[in-house]
Amino acid sequence: MNYNSPNQLSFLEKIYFNIHQIVYNYRLSKQFIFDDKIILSIGNLSTGGTGKTPLCIFLGEYFLKKKHNVLICLRGYKGNFKDYLLVSENGKILTTPYLSGDEAYLIAYKLIKKNYKNFKVVCGKNRKELITRFGNDCDIILLDDGFQNPSVFKNIEITLIDTNDDPLQIKLLPLGTYREPISALERSDIILLTRAKENPENLQKWKSILDALDYKYFFSNHRFIQFEPELHKKEIIAICGIGNPHSFFRILEEKKFQIVKKFIYKDHYSYTNLDIQKWIQYQLPIVLTEKDWVRILYNSIFLQNRHLFYRLEIELEITNQKRFFSLIQRKIRDFRK
Repeated sequence: MNYNSPNQLSFLEKIYFNIHQIVYNYRLSKQFIFDDKIILSIGNLSTGGTGKTPLCIFLGEYFLKKKHNVLICLRGYKGNFKDYLLVSENGKILTTPYLSGDEAYLIAYKLIKKNYKNFKVVCGKNRKELITRFGNDCDIILLDDGFQNPSVFKNIEITLIDTNDDPLQIKLLPLGTYREPISALERSDIILLTRAKENPENLQKWKSILDALDYKYFFSNHRFIQFEPELHKKEIIAICGIGNPHSFFRILEEKKFQIVKKFIYKDHYSYTNLDIQKWIQYQLPIVLTEKDWVRILYNSIFLQNRHLFYRLEIELEITNQKRFFSLIQRKIRDFRK
């Protein structure tokens, strides 16, 4: 079976991968170790759309329930800050989605909504600086999108794979969306196959590959919680600007909504007044993802027409969750020894 190893790449893929390896090895040579902290990386092989944000929230809540102090570090993609940004602290959000980007703001919002306070969300490219500057009172560090960045030693590498991706058709940048070949999964401690119910054929392919490589993996899905506010009408307008919109529309279809019009945008798209005016002209309920809701939160047209907007709240659901956390705790105990 083709495991997408480096020697099977095309010419352009090899050029990209060789550059990636040079940068990776340079960062690895300067790796910094925080002896007094447990650092978990939440990463992926592709450029996005695997469900890292729900997993950050899921893990953050798990450790906060166990009375840990948690620091969640993100790059702050599409955020408008210079070097670093403190997004939330002591149960309060200290900035706006415009400055932090949608992911960091959403993580802070969701954890605060559940009344957690012993955490910080921070943004910046330099992971060592973020941990040094903001993590003195935190014992658990969650690094979003840390798989390709070894500048900080990670105690646990969790790598997400969207099972909508066919493992036999994967292409590396610039020909595809993957940053590393499947063989890079050897660096992972735990592999999470996300959206596991959506594509049974691809799921079986991934299972066959991971079983052959003897890697530890789990399954997850995005579970519908509720609409906020509560939604009763069945005719809707659906808005989606995330890395993988299929799950969003699948949930709406399962709930028997009639989608009068779909508006699909690229991931992290910055919505304009003209975009929102197009949606509200239908005078129907406008349903969007939580990330999309964050991006329009301070828009004046949205605020004037707030009664039309409904956000779809989801959460991550991991199959065999007890074994998943047991593996994490075992690795933490091993490092502390």
